[in-house]
Amino acid sequence: MGAVVPPHYRRRRELIGLNRNGGARPLRLMGVVRLLGVNIRHQRKLKGMTQEQLAAAAEMERSYVSDLERGTRNPSVAALGRIADALGIEPHLLLLKL
Repeated sequence: MGAVVPPHYRRRRELIGLNRNGGARPLRLMGVVRLLGVNIRHQRKLKGMTQEQLAAAAEMERSYVSDLERGTRNPSVAALGRIADALGIEPHLLLLKL
């Protein structure tokens, strides 16, 4: 049986993205990061590129591209620009709902 957690601690866990066991959990605010990841994967597949090819073209690690596609990393504006350049599209297209 788990310990009783005061409401303000539960709210804090929600704000920092932790579940009851202390593991990471997506936040509502992370919706745009997830959308970005979905769009990166979609555009990459449209171009017929692998994650390794995209990573090489954007001068970043393949694992970073994988993390972006899964929505577990929050990229900088510079990283977003490099990915868009590697995909041959405008950066804002990666933030639009399909």
